Amino acid sequence: FITTTLAYEGLPIKEYLLKKIEDPNLKIEDFEQFVITKLKPEFSKIEVIDINNDIEQLKISANFFMGTVSINKTTKKRMGWKLFIDSLGKAKKQVREFYLSHPKLINK
Repeated sequence: FITTTLAYEGLPIKEYLLKKIEDPNLKIEDFEQFVITKLKPEFSKIEVIDINNDIEQLKISANFFMGTVSINKTTKKRMGWKLFIDSLGKAKKQVREFYLSHPKLINK
C-alpha cells in the first residue's frame, strides 16, 4: 500500500492551489499558465487540461454536500461527461466563482 502526498512550497498541493485561487487579483490565464509551467513539469501525476482548447463544456457543482468539477470534450448535454475533480473541499464556492465568467461553464 503506497500513499503519495504532493506538496508545493511547503503546503499540500490541494491547500496551496486553494490558497492561490483565493487571491482576488489572480486571473484565470495566469493560474492556468502557473499550472502548466510550474506544476505539470514537477508533478507527473497532475493532469492538465486546457479548458480553452481541450474541452467543449465545463461544469462546477458547489452545493452543501459536495463540490466537483466535470468536463466534457463534446457538445452533448447528457453524454461525454468526465469527473475531473471529485472534491473541492471547503473552497468549493470560491472555485465556482473563480470560473463563473468562463465561456465554457454551462451551469452559471
